Amino acid sequence: MTADRSLPAYLSPGAVLDRLAILELKRERVRDSEARRVAERELASLSVAWASTGVSTDVGPLLTINRELWALENEVRRCEREKRFDESFVDAVRRIQRLNGERADARATVNAGVPIELVEVEAGLDSYADQIAIGQVRAARSAASSDIGWETLRDIWFSYGIEDVFSSAHFGQLRHANGQLWTVKDEVERFLSDDALSPAAIAAYRSIYLVNDARCRLKRALAVDLSSAFYEVKSYTPYEPPADWDSAQLRFSAS
Repeated sequence: MTADRSLPAYLSPGAVLDRLAILELKRERVRDSEARRVAERELASLSVAWASTGVSTDVGPLLTINRELWALENEVRRCEREKRFDESFVDAVRRIQRLNGERADARATVNAGVPIELVEVEAGLDSYADQIAIGQVRAARSAASSDIGWETLRDIWFSYGIEDVFSSAHFGQLRHANGQLWTVKDEVERFLSDDALSPAAIAAYRSIYLVNDARCRLKRALAVDLSSAFYEVKSYTPYEPPADWDSAQLRFSAS
């Protein structure tokens, strides 16, 4: 198997600067030397891709947002370790949701302010597989969807001679994780404007990172299996899954 493989991908300028900001933070804060090396390799590759556009713009606003998101995400996982789901936990989750909206707006501002639409970058195989899984979930959930982007990505995958993982149990789990994440995000949206700290709201707020962390572990395992050049690096302190969490279905047992 060829080591350190990647595939070409095309990102909006805002998405590139957002990823550069995240990788800068990881270079600063990730303690594991191997994980930091992977983040630095992706940062170098993405920096070259951005420099090739000849566009100069400020990554500062996205860096500021991602710094705050980093701190808040550490806080909600600390609450999970301590089983402390009080108003401060709820406030942190709600702030994360608002910041993600600001992050999307910042990316859109970048896109509107530069004279290019897409930037060619190197993408890890786990991210490619994840995008295919997301596209399949979207197509299954929307009968009116005409999105065939995932099929195009799959064709590119095969054109580079990369082995078929799309009928594997592992990929099926990744697709399921993305489907559950979609469901949980919808649930969270329904609770965001409700001031009451109901058990259902707390369960939804916990589920969004429990599912996403499981999704990241699945992506990482795929990256290792496929000798991907890049993979998603996480830096939070590990925590035990809740006793009533179904790790296969990615939901609380009673839900």
